[in-house]
Amino acid sequence: MSTINKVHLNADALPFGWRRVRLGEIGFAYSGLSGKSKEDFGSGSLYVPYKNVFSNTFLNITNLEQVEVKPNESQNKVRLGDILLTISSETPEEVGMSTVVDTDVTQVLYLNSFCFGFRPTTKCLDVRYSGYAFRSSHMRRRLIFLAQGSTRFNISKGRVLEIELPIPPLQEQEKIAAILKSVDDKLDVIARKIAAAQTLKQGLMQTLFSQGIGTQNTDGCWVLHTEFKDSELGKVPLGWSVLPLGAIAKECRTRNGGNLDDALLCGVLKDQGLVPMRERVKGASTDRCRLVESGGFAYNPMRINIGSIARNLRDHAVMVSPDYVVFSAKPEVLLSAYLDHFRRSDAWQQFVGRSGDGGVRIRIYFDDLAQLKMKVPPLNEQTRIVEVLDCMSDKLNHLKTMQSKFDDLKRGLMQKLLTGQLRVSLIPSQETSLAA
Repeated sequence: MSTINKVHLNADALPFGWRRVRLGEIGFAYSGLSGKSKEDFGSGSLYVPYKNVFSNTFLNITNLEQVEVKPNESQNKVRLGDILLTISSETPEEVGMSTVVDTDVTQVLYLNSFCFGFRPTTKCLDVRYSGYAFRSSHMRRRLIFLAQGSTRFNISKGRVLEIELPIPPLQEQEKIAAILKSVDDKLDVIARKIAAAQTLKQGLMQTLFSQGIGTQNTDGCWVLHTEFKDSELGKVPLGWSVLPLGAIAKECRTRNGGNLDDALLCGVLKDQGLVPMRERVKGASTDRCRLVESGGFAYNPMRINIGSIARNLRDHAVMVSPDYVVFSAKPEVLLSAYLDHFRRSDAWQQFVGRSGDGGVRIRIYFDDLAQLKMKVPPLNEQTRIVEVLDCMSDKLNHLKTMQSKFDDLKRGLMQKLLTGQLRVSLIPSQETSLAA
């Protein structure tokens, strides 16, 4: 069974058995497709699109596109073991992102024109190890350093070939790749569970916000609705109402007036809620800032249509920019937690999308939101729906926390294993495990 041992190294030192190789000494670079027009794409031979290279450490062979290549054309073909890299991007940080062809593609395969390929010609790089090595912090720093441009950044194939890559012996490469792959496999399992939970939650929301969860019988059990009535939004359970948001929620225009400390000044970040963001409102007097009471909602009217809206989950008020819109549910008819879930529904997103005409910079004020028609169940049923959706949210949050921990584990392992700070003991075994 292989083990991992710590090695203390100086910044430029390499562990025993490792060596630095210049990429140009162990392989060559080749260009992607050239001389192609828009009409050439959509049918013909397979090629690797830009996003496939950018997004995957290892080539996703299910995400290939087609291009017409005539028999007399001289175009470079992609092969097993090639490392494909993005050559151009809008930011330096996105240049030189790589994917490795670790599957033997049976058909002829080409590469898009915004990427280039590197083909090792010596047997000093394990295919799977190269996938992690080219995505390591060591390699990323060097590739970003090579990026040149202003509005768009590019790297030179020639300069990439000058990069030196520290590599261990092949057997150690294989062990390192096996360890990192085991973490990747766990991340894949978690990602599939997250996708399944998100699909289930979206389906539940669709059902619960239109058909409800039912009513309680004399034994306290919830029984599905059997009686429905027609409404302007279609059939709804008997006892439900259809009301515009403006009738069940109200805009809040209260100013701070010096009541709260500057430390309670917040901004709204997508998927992060209300967070301390004093720098987001520089130059604005906190006296003029809007108050968001506990349970209230706030959003930037120019960004609500891309999801930047949040509920104040604290047990006290906070401040937001005076440019923000603040509103709250009327507690006698609508639970704040119910509205918080409903704003993630298809009905809400479609309404906001129409109100904003699909544009990111279109302002949407509360008067616009007030026109949204909602199917509103009684408060006790809202409570039960919130409980169900909270349970699903808790499950999703747990999975995302696990995903974050394994992401951190992978980054830490890559940093240490790919630099030799941790060494894998080369003991022949059918099994790979981690030992302190």
